[in-house]
Amino acid sequence: MWVATASVYMIDLFLNSASTTAGIAAKGGFSVCRFNAGTYENWQPDSALFTAADHPASVWLDIRSLNVRSIMQKRLELCRAKGFVAVVPDGLDAYSNANGMGLTAADQISYNTFLANAAHSLGLSVGLMNDLNQIGDLLPSFDFFVNEECMKYSECNLYKPARLANMPVWQVEYGTSNKGTTFFQTVCKCQSTWGVKSIYKYTSLNTFRLECDPKYLAMACPYSARRLLSH
Repeated sequence: MWVATASVYMIDLFLNSASTTAGIAAKGGFSVCRFNAGTYENWQPDSALFTAADHPASVWLDIRSLNVRSIMQKRLELCRAKGFVAVVPDGLDAYSNANGMGLTAADQISYNTFLANAAHSLGLSVGLMNDLNQIGDLLPSFDFFVNEECMKYSECNLYKPARLANMPVWQVEYGTSNKGTTFFQTVCKCQSTWGVKSIYKYTSLNTFRLECDPKYLAMACPYSARRLLSH
């Protein structure tokens, strides 16, 4: 019923080695480097490089900090050194959360653009994960988009700028069992309308994954075009 092959693997920067990416490449796959660029994680091997001033009010990083940007530059360089071909920095929506630092939308665009430019300078493709309200502004800087649960939260319409620009949007919905596959069938029916490519995974993030069965892709999306595409 479901397609089970995979060619693109978004995996953690610190939990994977060059041998992992080499193994994926040997099978014809592509490795995408995921790391957190928005919040402080004291368990990461480079956590000592952050100062107290880099996360003064909460776990959210001060994305205006030159030191934070220097650390992220090093993380991008490590992605390249480990053989990744693309990166997806996570946590790029501090401004829309209670970050305690008064970060603005302009601060976020500046930081996200910095990350994209830094990745490109290293020969890496870069994807924007979430940060849905800034997609239109960041469209020129990023190569693809990654979304978590836009169907669940009725947010897939926010990818309209990417759809109109014919840019790839990879999207995942989560569940805890196969019971979520009925919901996922509806997601599959709306893929072409939204301009996204969806998969379904368990919240445990184990190896289980489902892709859309082609028969659902050919079915009509049950939601109105206005709901899906207006913004």
